[in-house]
Amino acid sequence: MSESPANSNDILRTLHRIHIQLGDLNDRLVRGPRKIKAAESRVAELQAASDAATRALVELRVATDGKQAQLDKNNANLKKRKDQLMEAKDNREFTSLKSQIAADEAANGVFEDEILESLDRIDILKQNAEAAKAELAKGKENCAKITAEVTGQHDQIQEEIARLQDELQKTVRMLNAEYTEQYRRIFASKKYDTLAMLESTHCKGCNTVIPLNRISEIMKEKPVYCASCGRLLYLPENYKLS
Repeated sequence: MSESPANSNDILRTLHRIHIQLGDLNDRLVRGPRKIKAAESRVAELQAASDAATRALVELRVATDGKQAQLDKNNANLKKRKDQLMEAKDNREFTSLKSQIAADEAANGVFEDEILESLDRIDILKQNAEAAKAELAKGKENCAKITAEVTGQHDQIQEEIARLQDELQKTVRMLNAEYTEQYRRIFASKKYDTLAMLESTHCKGCNTVIPLNRISEIMKEKPVYCASCGRLLYLPENYKLS
């Protein structure tokens, strides 16, 4: 700091500014891994969706190939029966073969319809699988980007925290003994939420009205804390009691 604060309220204003900065930086340190974890969880979800879409496509293709193989086998048997029909020895055998051929043709017609429906469904599932794969690629790219950003900022944030911690300690040492005792007591439990500025006659931390006699003590540079939220109070610059 280039210039020492002039009085206790100046010092507390400086401390509050440092508190806010440190609180934000520590929040960023905590949020970083959470952002990575959220991105990784999203990738896992997209991977599962992609795997499911691919699995559905493969399973339908296998089932369709099985039906096609059965249809080919049925058609081969049908051809044999038609050949046998031409060589029927009597009307009874001819009628029996004719009936079997009709039944086989009906069954094959069902297979053909099912195969055509499956082929249409395969086209849809193929599109779904390709879309899921594309979403997965985007998710992985986003996860890599977030991981790189968080990792790249981590050391910089740590350096800034160390600098501000040093500034914090130097600023605290500027407080008189009475303020220092109160500040350290409250800071032990509230950390970076130790201080609150007075806004008119209200604690800005919790909007509680501060009695005028307590405000007068703050103006006389006496440590005063909010009876409601427990924060140590200070005055804004150029404060005038209205």
